[in-house]
Amino acid sequence: MRQVRRTCRNIAMNDRSDLIEEIIRIEYAMLGRVHNLGGPAACQEQCDAFHLVRKSQFLTWSDALLESYARDLEDAEALGRNLVFEKYAWMMQPALPVEFAKVRHVLPDLSPERVARQEETIAVHKGWDEDFARRYPALSGRGRPLYTSEDT
Repeated sequence: MRQVRRTCRNIAMNDRSDLIEEIIRIEYAMLGRVHNLGGPAACQEQCDAFHLVRKSQFLTWSDALLESYARDLEDAEALGRNLVFEKYAWMMQPALPVEFAKVRHVLPDLSPERVARQEETIAVHKGWDEDFARRYPALSGRGRPLYTSEDT
């Protein structure tokens, strides 16, 4: 396993595992500061499950992607931003527009170029998700809905 040459919160990252653990620590701390409309979400109270799900995702990422995301998390913290809150706030836009309007003022403005890249990435992921759902309907049915229109 190659050594990752960056630091995260001034802790030397000796390998992928250390970097993944630090990313999960930062994300879980950010998640803990998200105020859910109906009180704490289950994932906010199930650290072990959160850790397992996030680690299983990060194990598939390249070293470069892990390092980039760790820097994004650190930069956000330095600016007082909570990327987990921002993710869930943007997810509210189509499903809960009234509630979204109440938090929109604290979200960063996104350039048209950023939105275009985001939509391109989403389209690729949606294609993968649709293919997975066709091949493995029983498994895919146990996850989140693929389309916003199916989300309750």
